[in-house]
Amino acid sequence: SWSERIVDKMYEQIEPHVKKAIEHYQITLSFAVLILISGYAGFSLIGGEFIPKLQEGDFNIEVNLPVGTSLTESLNLSDKIQEELLKEFPDEINKVVSKIGTTEIPMDPDPLEVQNLVINLKEKNHWTKAKKQEDLGDLIAEVLKKYPGITISVQQPIENRVNELMSGAKTDVVIKLYGPDNDTLMAKANQIAELCKTVKGAADIQGIKTYGLPQININYDRNSLATYGITVDQVNFAIQTAFAGAVVGKVYENAKIFDLTIRLSGEERESNQNITGLLINDKDGNPIPLYQLAEITTNKGFSEVRHESMQRLINVGFNVRGRDMTSVVTELKKVVADNVYMPYGYSMKFGGEFENFERATSRLALVLPISMIIILILLYLTFGNLKDSLLIYTVVPLAAVGGVFSLMLRDMNFSISAGVGFIALFGIAVLNAIMLVSRFNALGELGVDNLEERVLIGLKEKFRPVLLTSMVAALGFIPMAVSKSVGAEVQKPLATVVIGGLFTATIVTLFILPVLYIVFKRKSTPSNS
Repeated sequence: SWSERIVDKMYEQIEPHVKKAIEHYQITLSFAVLILISGYAGFSLIGGEFIPKLQEGDFNIEVNLPVGTSLTESLNLSDKIQEELLKEFPDEINKVVSKIGTTEIPMDPDPLEVQNLVINLKEKNHWTKAKKQEDLGDLIAEVLKKYPGITISVQQPIENRVNELMSGAKTDVVIKLYGPDNDTLMAKANQIAELCKTVKGAADIQGIKTYGLPQININYDRNSLATYGITVDQVNFAIQTAFAGAVVGKVYENAKIFDLTIRLSGEERESNQNITGLLINDKDGNPIPLYQLAEITTNKGFSEVRHESMQRLINVGFNVRGRDMTSVVTELKKVVADNVYMPYGYSMKFGGEFENFERATSRLALVLPISMIIILILLYLTFGNLKDSLLIYTVVPLAAVGGVFSLMLRDMNFSISAGVGFIALFGIAVLNAIMLVSRFNALGELGVDNLEERVLIGLKEKFRPVLLTSMVAALGFIPMAVSKSVGAEVQKPLATVVIGGLFTATIVTLFILPVLYIVFKRKSTPSNS
């Protein structure tokens, strides 16, 4: 048939090269070793990430204002940002929705100084200022940088929530600082935040967001309280009633019941003079101003104090853009180790997506050897001898080289998806090797004693099945490798590894495996050489 004629023509082109590879077997084996070394070197150059970023089609931008910012100021800034983004990117942005503070049902509570902007994007074929979502995110960040006193974090809605659930922070990478004293932690956090700015790829650096809340400290003078016969509870209740409010009764409106609360008016609560001049009755009923009973000072402090594992915690977070995550964190670790001294009792840990990546790679480091051992055991059970099993097994590392090179050609980082692709590749790659070695051995049992003749006959008989096995498997992964649908970013590394690995596995099966077979058999049966 026409297909057989095509395959025969292909084999006629390949057979002379196979003979040369067998004739110059030392060069062939040296070339195989060189491929392995280059693959190992190439893998060290590939970046790493937990999973590739999904293109969700929307942005979630967190805008952090100074601690203590009022709702009015936050609303005004939110309106300005929305108007400017819609004006700057009319072809890219469909609409912008802002969330400030905490809803009635606090599923996602935030203080008033934190804004979450959800940006709904138009279809990419309408875009004029950027072609990729990452590039558009950089442009939006540049527009927002001109607003003084704010820090931003450009992410995607699902990505933002996953990061928060996994690490407690809404950034790609978070540096967790633990220790007993908040002031020391704050100093170290500010130092690390400045160092993050020196590392290429670290963007949207989030420093201390919980410090700077205006506070009023009231230190009671116990002697004055005793002189006037006023108790601490009495003063506490007076301050609470004046500024927080106290329930003094109930209001009934049909079936509804409301608390009746009294407190000072808004203007009176904003003045420090009303605090110092708050009147409290002594034991005789005479009004005494608060400043005669206590020392009243104002300063700035923490709006919240976080704890984790029974220790105080401060986070420094940043997103990764324009570079792979592992290289950014590796460089930052070195910079921090050289410049930041952590006192006794204080510790530091890198979390977020990097922590997930480390955890997943440690599991892969366990699963991958186990899968390779299982493959070797199955090969041994099939052939009944270790030499043939190891012979077939040589295809596995050489196939992995193809997976590494394919990732490099497509400018992809190593991720958990790619790791799963390597595991799948190892199982597929040995199929053709099993088929060829089985046929070589069968020809030997049929009386074909000349090793080169045996290899060439077996290779010619199994050339078509070898091609079909590799092509069918590779073609099945092509749609995943070129897909542009939602979620395709996770599939692409897996498919890329398998397709590239099968390409090199086929080359190895056709050229290097026959040479290795002859070398192995010559050493085991010298008389047949």
